[in-house]
Amino acid sequence: MKSHQFMVALLCLVTLVCIGCFTTFAAEKNITLTHYKFNSRAEQVAILQQLADEFHEQYPHITINIITGPEGPEYEDKVKVMLVGGQPPDITEFYTSLASSLADAGQFLDLRPYVEKDPRWREANISVPAVQGSTWTDGSLIMMPSVLGANILAYNGDLISQAGFAFPNDMGNGWNWDAMMNMVRKVVKDEDGNGTPEVWGNMGRVTLTRILTFMIGAGDNPFDGVYSPKSANFLKPGVVAGARFAAELLDPALGTTNYNNFINGKAGFCWIGIFPFSVELARIRLESSQIDFRVSPWPLGPAG
Repeated sequence: MKSHQFMVALLCLVTLVCIGCFTTFAAEKNITLTHYKFNSRAEQVAILQQLADEFHEQYPHITINIITGPEGPEYEDKVKVMLVGGQPPDITEFYTSLASSLADAGQFLDLRPYVEKDPRWREANISVPAVQGSTWTDGSLIMMPSVLGANILAYNGDLISQAGFAFPNDMGNGWNWDAMMNMVRKVVKDEDGNGTPEVWGNMGRVTLTRILTFMIGAGDNPFDGVYSPKSANFLKPGVVAGARFAAELLDPALGTTNYNNFINGKAGFCWIGIFPFSVELARIRLESSQIDFRVSPWPLGPAG
């Protein structure tokens, strides 16, 4: 991969350059567009098919054919095979971190000239980070942002209060790495002493985009650029400090990587991408929960 998306993860719809579909739309010929979904989860495919059917009702000359395939690195390999075979998808969706090599090869249609003619684009008031995350290094708009996510830090207000602490939101500049580690250590409960807590201090997922939050909080970015970086230095003081802080939070005696432990009230803090966590919060709202879940600012690192 030649691109890293930091702090923002976008699930995107991308139109490939090979088909020139906008010209065809204008002529209103009967055409079929292929939409490649990067996984085959039945409930998601059903929703996508419903949207395709509704679109066809509005534009009867356009039929959208839904196909599915693998996600992750296997997705990119699959699309490359389709490109070589001369049958790429017209539209596809995936996380932007998979887009770099295809964008670098010029496989995506620049959508900017089209959306700038559409008043709905201006009326949508799409956030600047979302547009930036959809723009390649040459200035072309290679995708339409569908979901904007970020790293969030949530906490269990009940566990924090029971441990005798004020809420992070009320601590101002006192909410820093040392304060968080103090809370994490105090919240942990390992009543049988077997080394596996019944209640963890922290829940986190080990991905670079999340640990990068701590690295930047310590004053350093390991890469020489946000988009299509050419070099990296993981020995910078802030990079090392941020990685060490994440490692401390994920010490098995303190932390867990299973966010169900947090959702079930068994972890003090949770640092994770907002999309999976928001799904769980929706489940909590539907099923009702008495746990006092809250969202906190990220603790101040050495860089403030």
